Amino acid sequence: MDKTNTLLDVLKQAHLRITPQRVAICDLLASSKEHPTAQQIYEMLKPEFTSLSLATVYNTLEQLVKAGAINALGSAGDD
Repeated sequence: MDKTNTLLDVLKQAHLRITPQRVAICDLLASSKEHPTAQQIYEMLKPEFTSLSLATVYNTLEQLVKAGAINALGSAGDD
């Protein structure tokens, strides 16, 4: 949970609300051994969070990248 908390702290510092959807995104990123695309994250979490939007995934990832908490791999593989 430490990695998740670190990511959530970054979002708090960016003045984003810590919603259940954002917690799930951070959990997924913290526990993943892969480099999921925004689309993959969206598809994995959408069944559990029916109100999740792809924009939320992108905005969350953008803030984490800006803060240096995660690395963007570019658009390779992101449809």
